[in-house]
Amino acid sequence: MQSHRSSQHPPEGNSPLKIVVLYLLGGLLWFALSAWLLQLVPDMPLLGSAFLNLLFLLISASLLMLVLRTRHQQLRGQRLRLLADEQRYRKLYEESPQPMWICSSQEKRLLSLNDAALALFGYTMAELRMKPLQQLVYEKDQYLLNLHLQPEQHYEKAGIWRFSDDKGEIVFLDLVIHQIQFNEHTAKLVIANNLTDLIRTEEEKLRIHNELHHYKKALDRSAMLTVTDLEGNIIDINSKVSEITGWSRHELLGQNPRVLSSGHHPKHFWTTMFHSLQHGQVWRGEVRNKTKEGQPFWIDMSVVPVYDEHNQIYKYMGMAYPITDRKMAEIRSEKIHRELMTFMYKASHNLRGPVATLSGLINVAKMEVQDPITNQYIKLMGERANHLEFTLSELIAITKVKQEDLSLAAIDFQALIDDVLLSFERSIRDGGISVDVAIRTTTPFSTDEKLIRGILFYLIDNSIKFRNNQNPRIRVAVDEQSNGVLMTVADNGPGIDPEIQDRIYDMYYRGHEKSQGSGLGLYIVASIVERLCGYITLDSSIHTNSGATFRIFLPNDLYLRRNLPEKDMLPLQSEN
Repeated sequence: MQSHRSSQHPPEGNSPLKIVVLYLLGGLLWFALSAWLLQLVPDMPLLGSAFLNLLFLLISASLLMLVLRTRHQQLRGQRLRLLADEQRYRKLYEESPQPMWICSSQEKRLLSLNDAALALFGYTMAELRMKPLQQLVYEKDQYLLNLHLQPEQHYEKAGIWRFSDDKGEIVFLDLVIHQIQFNEHTAKLVIANNLTDLIRTEEEKLRIHNELHHYKKALDRSAMLTVTDLEGNIIDINSKVSEITGWSRHELLGQNPRVLSSGHHPKHFWTTMFHSLQHGQVWRGEVRNKTKEGQPFWIDMSVVPVYDEHNQIYKYMGMAYPITDRKMAEIRSEKIHRELMTFMYKASHNLRGPVATLSGLINVAKMEVQDPITNQYIKLMGERANHLEFTLSELIAITKVKQEDLSLAAIDFQALIDDVLLSFERSIRDGGISVDVAIRTTTPFSTDEKLIRGILFYLIDNSIKFRNNQNPRIRVAVDEQSNGVLMTVADNGPGIDPEIQDRIYDMYYRGHEKSQGSGLGLYIVASIVERLCGYITLDSSIHTNSGATFRIFLPNDLYLRRNLPEKDMLPLQSEN
């Protein structure tokens, strides 16, 4: 910053007027003293008088020189102090973290900017020096230039102005303007306080507040919102709760949500919810409640714990959507499904008797009829009867998978796999199939044994049917996982075309020209896996001759007990 005139003044005792008066008084006193000394020696010779005058003159000159020297030293000290003050002010100006600049009062041109101002605007001194301040002021705030930069205004809090930086972004500055002398001209020193972050934060808070207002408005129209304290007492609800339940806000505040309970859910249903919430987890479930008049209604409810600034849970917030219509449709659909399953089971079961009788009669006919042509027809009838009996068995298996309760017990995989392979002993021997079994488990695993048997039966049956005619191999493996087991059934057969792999689990789908089955085997496998809350994957390609590899992950019984309805499970059986 270039030098500007200080507002400090010399001390009052050293003003020029006082110095002149002192010199006059001193001169008069000296002349009076000289006249008095001359009167004491009236007969002094002329030379002696001249010498005396010269002496007086020298004394006067010495005194005057002493006074002038003293005054010069005073002025020099003042000048050094002013220069030191100017250096301090210059350093404060240049190194201040607050943006500052100096502009002319008349033309409003930038004369100087400190480093903080240059960093704020993103320009260099060369780019801004002698440029009009209008270049930085935001277009809509340029009227403030003439309002606050008048020469007669010595100090003013000019308020918040908007400026544009080198990137065109808006910068909010709170300005204080001082009038100073800069290079012998009147100028304005502008001190700015950058409020951009604060204003941006306030704008963001306002935006969030408006969004939350709109979200709340939308939620009030579509969802039920309930807030409870840690004891479960209701402390706030929205209008949708009153609309659905028939209870007013005044009636529900302070009440426990149990006032809405229909008694439909068992105790452990609510225990699980409270346990999840107390451990900071979000809970979600479908709940059947009742209105004030006692009418049942269903909601899809999510409850979340709310934390305070100390990361402690201090209330719970529940949001629920009415799903009564959907739930009633599901109940009706489930009823129809159960009725169809029951019908299919009973019809299949009732048909097995006549089919078994028909098979027996066909076998008797084979033994008694000697005509070759007739025997050929009897053989075809026998094959169709066997196929029908097998299909009925699979339909019965489907109904059992869908409807029967799970019976969880510890599984002996080695014994179970050996037993399943025993039922294919003749096919394995006649086909020359090499079977490799690997069990890699150390922790007991519990699930429904008859369903595991079904998975193994249908997958091994598929591998035998679609085996490789040269050196056929089947691999069965069970590997322990952190929360379950991974079962693998692999073969080296022709494989399954990737284009049909998404459809192989469909009912009655047969994707191979060699397939002579009912198209229900893999559908039953997928149904069992779904019932046991697992998943199945297939790795196969018809181009690499790598066969088909089915991998089935099954969770342990603890997972099943947490995720299946109580009616679907029987007590865990012991290994004995």
